[in-house]
Amino acid sequence: MNYMDYWSTKTNPETGAKFEHFRLYMECTHNGNADVPTLLASDYGKELTRLLELRFRFEEKDPMGPEYLEYYKSIGIRKQMFETDDFFTRWALFTPRELEEGRKYPLIVWHHGGKESIEDEEFITHLIPMAATEKFTVLMAQNTNWDNIERLIDLVGENIPLDKERIYMGGFSQGSRVTGAAMLRMPERLAAAALNGGPVFDITDNFSAPYTLAEVERLTAAFVPYMQLQNQCDVSNCVPLNHYETRRETPHIDNHYYINPGYDRMKDPTYLPDGITHERINPPQNYDVHYWLMDLLNLRMATLGCAFRDAETCIGYRDTPEDELHHVVGCYGDKERIEELYGVKHYMIDIFNRDGIDAFRYIVVANTNHWPPVTTGELIWDFFKQFRRDSATGKIVADEYKV
Repeated sequence: MNYMDYWSTKTNPETGAKFEHFRLYMECTHNGNADVPTLLASDYGKELTRLLELRFRFEEKDPMGPEYLEYYKSIGIRKQMFETDDFFTRWALFTPRELEEGRKYPLIVWHHGGKESIEDEEFITHLIPMAATEKFTVLMAQNTNWDNIERLIDLVGENIPLDKERIYMGGFSQGSRVTGAAMLRMPERLAAAALNGGPVFDITDNFSAPYTLAEVERLTAAFVPYMQLQNQCDVSNCVPLNHYETRRETPHIDNHYYINPGYDRMKDPTYLPDGITHERINPPQNYDVHYWLMDLLNLRMATLGCAFRDAETCIGYRDTPEDELHHVVGCYGDKERIEELYGVKHYMIDIFNRDGIDAFRYIVVANTNHWPPVTTGELIWDFFKQFRRDSATGKIVADEYKV
């Protein structure tokens, strides 16, 4: 079957309805500037199709049934699930099938988006097959609140030889929000973090509680290297860093065709009791919105020990489309490049802190909507593996992990 045939019920009676619905989701979750047909016609679209086909094939099956386990066996992964009596207590651990004697394994905690389940994002980031080849482990939990995750990290350490110096965290959309909360409330446990689909510094958590000065100071003292992977045409308009726009009004659409029957938003522990989460943060009244964005960016710089970005320079990039990278990103870095991956441009900047550590990496994926890029796994692991948190000193050390 040609990969584009998957996107129609006429040529794909098995999962075509899900693909058609996801196509609608793509159209509803960009800011009006994405060219979805061009994206799907690229190698990026071909890989997105492959990943979605895996998800749609498996997501309604028993997550520990023979078909799941046989698939994971075929890619060298052992899947385990724990605390499965309740939908919201479930968590999954993915490890290389054979754990080598004498080796300790890094852990990547990956958080799904709002209203989603573990099964929705199990297949979309490349992280789990990479765990077999790159020799790390992946934790995915239904309850992504930071205090639950801290508990689960301790439990992982009881089940595998965990490298406690290399615990990393990332997530998409609401998953980025709870990752941000973990950074501020358990920063000493993390060696690096990566966020996708949110602002460069969220000033409240997923329960609308504002972060305190003490929490920001704690994060600054601990120092957690930070990567942000952004979609250029995200409906939330988080890109570029120098330009604020309100979220695009779109038709209401659930973000997947199939909702796990165990999911009940009113029981979701990551939301407020009335079933809602806080809205996107907005600038204060009577304050220039673009300078406010620069304040948020420089707050992130402060927590990383990086030099502040000059607001006038960054805001000026709005008027320089010929300066492609800076115009798209809205900021300048110490190291800058444009790479084409799967036929799609990735705009990248790195900023080094006062200790010479690659503290901030920002990547914008061209022509993409609010959804984890197909390059997520490779990009965040390339950043994460640079760092460990030394157990003796508690400090971040630039020490690349070797397979």
